[in-house]
Amino acid sequence: MWPLMALAGGIGMVLVAIGILTYDLAIEMRYRSAFTTDEGRVPPIPKPRWRTAAAFAFLGWAPLVIAFGVAAIGVL
Repeated sequence: MWPLMALAGGIGMVLVAIGILTYDLAIEMRYRSAFTTDEGRVPPIPKPRWRTAAAFAFLGWAPLVIAFGVAAIGVL
C-alpha cells in the first residue's frame, strides 16, 4: 500500500513542478504581449520560480525511486 502512496506522491510533486513552470511561462507570455498592444499599463516584470520547481521535481524523484525499488524487490 505505501509504495503506491509513494508513487502517487512522487508523481504529484513532479506534476506540481511542471504546473509551476507552465504558469510562469504563461505569465511571461502575457508580459511580452503587453508590449505589443496598447493596453496602457505594463504588468510588473515576472520572476520565474526555477528554484521552487526544481525543488519539487528533485524531491519528487526520491519517492519514485523508492517505490520502484520496492516493486522490483517484490518481483524477485
